[in-house]
Amino acid sequence: MSGRGRGRGRANYNNNINENNNNNDLAAAVQQLVAMNQNLIEAVTQLTQARNPNVASNMTKSVSLQRPSYVDGKGDPIKLEAWVRSFDKIFATLNCPEDLKIAQATHYLTENADIWWTENKDRLMAPRPHVDGGAEVMRVMNWEEFKTSLRTEFFPEHLKRGKRTEFNNLKQGTLSVQEYYNQFQELARFALELVPTPESRASRFEQGLDINIRAALGGWDYSTILDVYTKASNVERIFNERNAAVGDKRKNYSGMSEPTQSKKPIYTRSYSASGTANTSNSYFCKKCNRDHHGFYCDGNPWKCAYCGRTGHRTSECRTRLREQGNQYQNNTFRQTQSAGAGSSITIPQTRRYQGGNRYNYNSAPNNNAKPTTSTATTGAKSTGQINAMTAGQLAQNQSDKAGNKLI
Repeated sequence: MSGRGRGRGRANYNNNINENNNNNDLAAAVQQLVAMNQNLIEAVTQLTQARNPNVASNMTKSVSLQRPSYVDGKGDPIKLEAWVRSFDKIFATLNCPEDLKIAQATHYLTENADIWWTENKDRLMAPRPHVDGGAEVMRVMNWEEFKTSLRTEFFPEHLKRGKRTEFNNLKQGTLSVQEYYNQFQELARFALELVPTPESRASRFEQGLDINIRAALGGWDYSTILDVYTKASNVERIFNERNAAVGDKRKNYSGMSEPTQSKKPIYTRSYSASGTANTSNSYFCKKCNRDHHGFYCDGNPWKCAYCGRTGHRTSECRTRLREQGNQYQNNTFRQTQSAGAGSSITIPQTRRYQGGNRYNYNSAPNNNAKPTTSTATTGAKSTGQINAMTAGQLAQNQSDKAGNKLI
């Protein structure tokens, strides 16, 4: 029993020694791999530096021919994003090697951005462990990591919140559809959580359009913002063509008049504080509050329901006013004939001229008389003419020895 126990103890001791030796060997192997990896990085760096003078020089010339923009890092995230996108396209076009991208791009940092890079270049470009394919390797910063560091420095969270608020408040307003679309696309990149899908982006873009364009779109559901933008642009183009046609119609109809109508424009009259009248030919539509005298809101000319001619309304129809004046005179003449000789009728002096027929005065008006009503007296030899007189003229005629005299 005791012999077997001593044998098991010796075996466990030997196993522990072997396990420790294996651990030491593994640690040594890991250290050797790390050293080899570091040596490999240094070798690759040396080879890159050895082979890249001409490659880097040629790439610098090729990039400069693309005329990339500069970024100053002064708090304009839209400008920063535009700069990043421009270099993404340049590197893709020129097939720029990954190890040259940062060096090429940092040539175009100015002011605050250049100061930041100069002060942090050594720290950012120092080799550090990265997980690649499940294994940890030592390497320097690549282009994608550089863009992340740049955005972190010059596009902090408070600026992102401001851009999201600006996106929420964006409306077309006085912008054209093209201008509204450009601003929408710029700001939407900073509010991806608000419009995460193409459908939500299209719906948000439609909600910000002018109400007239939205009405013309008919409230349909659109799958992409490009669909909404295309249809809204077509609607805007039609609106602009219609407005241009309305302007041409106004030019064509301005100054035109019917042969029997006066060529003088119809004026509106306003009064100053002194009581004098200010005359202008402005007209303001009650529907659209615009000045388009002689035309409806859609650009078509007014059409008189009385005479059928265009260019004026029924209330402004001179033909109607002339015919109503003639009818008034005919009615007055018939009343005079039916009254007989020696009769008198009272004629209001509010209309001194109607339809081309004039009330004649036989003497100068009396300044002291009030021209409220006048009395016309008919005689036996009346020829149907009417004599409208003031009270002073009537008294003068009554004192005439020859009796009442018609002119």
